[in-house]
Amino acid sequence: MHACQFVLIVLFTSMFNPTRAKVQLKLSVNRLQMLQNKKNMLAQQQRKEIARLLEIGKEESARIRVWSCRNLPSHTHAAN
Repeated sequence: MHACQFVLIVLFTSMFNPTRAKVQLKLSVNRLQMLQNKKNMLAQQQRKEIARLLEIGKEESARIRVWSCRNLPSHTHAAN
């Protein structure tokens, strides 16, 4: 074991507080849920915008929007 690893282990084991960890985990879950909701709302707005473009006959613009949305990093895992 390297000296820096030993120091980190000693620091974290002596400072661990289970109550604080539980609170931080709950806050993290809430932040992740808010982020997921935000992404869902943005995706819904994008779908509505694409539908509007299709209604007014701008198919090429809609096609570009679909490809640009599909190539975002948040959608790459779902496409595979």
